[in-house]
Amino acid sequence: MRRGSTFLSLATALLITLGIADTRANARETKNTVKTVTIVFKPNHNQAFTDEAYATVDPNSAQFHQYLSTSQVADRYGRSAAQLKQFQAFFNRYQLKTSVYAGNLSMRVMGNYSHLKKAFQAKAASNAYQKKHIQGTIYRLPKALAEQTIAVIGMNVNRPKSKTDGKAKSRSHQIQAKVTQPLDNSTVRPNTSLAQQDFSKKYGSLKYANQYGLNQLYQQGLSGKGQRVGLIMTKDFRIRDVKLYLQKDGSNADTSRIHRYYTVDGRKRVQKYNQYTNAVKEAYQEESSLDVEQAASVAPDAQIDTYIGESIDSATDRPTIYFNTFAAAIAANRDRQISTSFMTGTEKAGFNDNTVSVTPKQYETASDVIYRQAAVQGITIFDASGDRGPYETQKSTQEAALGKSGFVTQIGGTTIPYQKVTHDKLVNVTKERAWGDTYSLAKQFLIHGVFLGGGGGFSKLHATPRFQQGYPGVNTYHAFTMLKWNDKKHQWGVNPHPKLISGRATGRNYPDFSSDSDMQTGFATYLSTTSKKTKRTTGKWFLSGGTSYAAPQAAAALAVVNSGLNQPIGFMNPQIYQFAEGPSSPFTTLNDASINNTNLYYTGQPGKPYNQATGLGIVNYPKLLDSFKAQDK
Repeated sequence: MRRGSTFLSLATALLITLGIADTRANARETKNTVKTVTIVFKPNHNQAFTDEAYATVDPNSAQFHQYLSTSQVADRYGRSAAQLKQFQAFFNRYQLKTSVYAGNLSMRVMGNYSHLKKAFQAKAASNAYQKKHIQGTIYRLPKALAEQTIAVIGMNVNRPKSKTDGKAKSRSHQIQAKVTQPLDNSTVRPNTSLAQQDFSKKYGSLKYANQYGLNQLYQQGLSGKGQRVGLIMTKDFRIRDVKLYLQKDGSNADTSRIHRYYTVDGRKRVQKYNQYTNAVKEAYQEESSLDVEQAASVAPDAQIDTYIGESIDSATDRPTIYFNTFAAAIAANRDRQISTSFMTGTEKAGFNDNTVSVTPKQYETASDVIYRQAAVQGITIFDASGDRGPYETQKSTQEAALGKSGFVTQIGGTTIPYQKVTHDKLVNVTKERAWGDTYSLAKQFLIHGVFLGGGGGFSKLHATPRFQQGYPGVNTYHAFTMLKWNDKKHQWGVNPHPKLISGRATGRNYPDFSSDSDMQTGFATYLSTTSKKTKRTTGKWFLSGGTSYAAPQAAAALAVVNSGLNQPIGFMNPQIYQFAEGPSSPFTTLNDASINNTNLYYTGQPGKPYNQATGLGIVNYPKLLDSFKAQDK
């Protein structure tokens, strides 16, 4: 699914935030439904696998920048040819096809649903089991195969319909109809009459470049040339939209450098399905379009590889789509930086699907395997940290989105200075701060208890990674209770008397660093849609924000940085945490422990280089390049 808390237009924002943007149910499989199930293997020499990921970015190690090919990954850490034959022989008995991703760490199993169900001995879990484990399907493999397996993703068995299914569906549609109405008359659109450079400085790539020093690298002749940026997405986009955006931004508008790779359904089927656009498709298409537009403009001479995971009939479920799309990109090993602004679920609630064959913990463990593969291959992965502060779901407790592995660099959100009159009062942000908005939102957001802020907090499923262990500010926090939960309305409201509290916690701290993501100080996007009823295509410009902008911008900026280095930087996190403690840190920590510097909850920790509102803070790219160059000497 699209990242549940990424905000584009005001109407789309509420639609997505309440988690009901995509109302298509998973397919009701028949015995002849063709499905894809993914098996994720236990790595051989698991600890050595982790150690090598860290060694590739340790200047004191003989393995520094000695990145592996996919065949080397397979030889050292993947399943052997003999072991893979065991799996293939077993599934052949059930008339199922198999395909192994390069690296031998995961395998797709494809075929008729009835054959898959027999092979995995899959059945719907009891209500009690499903509630406890957030896993609706249980399965069984022969012992010799099960011992080599971390998880089976996508072997879903539909549960019998309950009497409440129709009522729940009806309520979902009622909510959707209510919140997708135009919210107000103040939706801001960019001034497209501006000259290219002025437009870019105000709304586009130069706005980002000037804010974080990337323009200085452009002036040195660095533009991402020779680099490739990979984008993970679950919906296609329109090349002509990207071209129009790049032309207006004054960027390299040669769209032959933008490449599509379809990882689930094929190109013709996906493009035919997306020929016409409804509200749901538009919401997802917006996300894909902005990812490409931002990456292609910030790295104007880089190749942009888009990995599009879309299952038209939903025969392949979302967790499988997301995992397989990442696995395909990493196995291709063509991109040194990969970004995603999509997500598939949350750590506590899981996948919003009561048929899944994998628990959130199993899914994270499985994903961590291919993220480590990326690290040893010299690939940096970026993820949008979220746009609801620490509250990824509309619940009274904090919850992180899935994907918070320490092998992924989490990009949080900030607000850059601006002035605006809203609700008959002047909003005056005088310096860059953590993004946590309780003061400038449209009335309709407040009615629905929707508040925007950069994702940040603590993962419950990932332990504190070694690069964060003992790091000043990690596992301690300052926070303001900006929001107050209303049990009756089952939503958040503004706390009129917020208090500063301090505490300790454990787990993977996120984000790692941050950049401008506020809707009020955001970026332009261009999108066109076609009505099935009228066959009319309509294009529109809009301004918006979200960490969905920050992640592809960071990946593209790294491509620019990498174009000035002899070797790609690879696994980024251990290096930037070391740089941030040095005398010439490329990061400015937003450390003011002030009510005006929260991500809806967490705030700065004065004197410490890390906080959960903005991570290490905001980056200066020339200094970051110098830090990486110093390691190579």
